[in-house]
Amino acid sequence: MDTIILSIFAIIILLYSYKEGLGHISEPSAGFFGFIVGIILFITSILLGLSNFMKATKQHSKLGGRGLLSFCKVIGAMIAYGILLERFGILLTTFVTSLLLFARKDDLTSFRWPLLTVITTIGVYFVFVIFLKCHFPQGPIERILFNK
Repeated sequence: MDTIILSIFAIIILLYSYKEGLGHISEPSAGFFGFIVGIILFITSILLGLSNFMKATKQHSKLGGRGLLSFCKVIGAMIAYGILLERFGILLTTFVTSLLLFARKDDLTSFRWPLLTVITTIGVYFVFVIFLKCHFPQGPIERILFNK
C-alpha cells in the first residue's frame, strides 16, 4: 500500500513539475527541482515495492503507527521546503529542513544528526549552486556570506 501511495504522489509531482517547465540544467525553470524530486521519489517507491515483494512476508502495512508519522513528516518537510525556499534561500532552508528530518527524540545527545545536517547543506549547495549552476533565490545567509 505504501508503494502505491508513494508512486501516485511521485507521478503527481512529476506531472505538475513538467507542466511548470523544466528548462535546462544551466538555467532551470520552476519545475526542474520538483521533477528531480519526483524522479527520486518514484525510483524509491519502485525499489520499496520490489523489496516488499521479494520479502513476501505477512507483515502489516508499513504506513501504520510510527511509519505513517514518518511519512507525513517527510512529505510535510518537502512541502515546507518548497514554500520557504524563495523567502529564506537554499542554505537556510536546506539546513532547517535537514535538521528537522535528521533529529530524533531518542538521539538528541548524539553529534551525528547536526553533523549530517551541515554535510547535507554544504553538499546540496555545492552540487546545485556551484557544480550545476542552478539559480536559487538568495536568502539572508547568502547575502551576508557572498555580499550580493
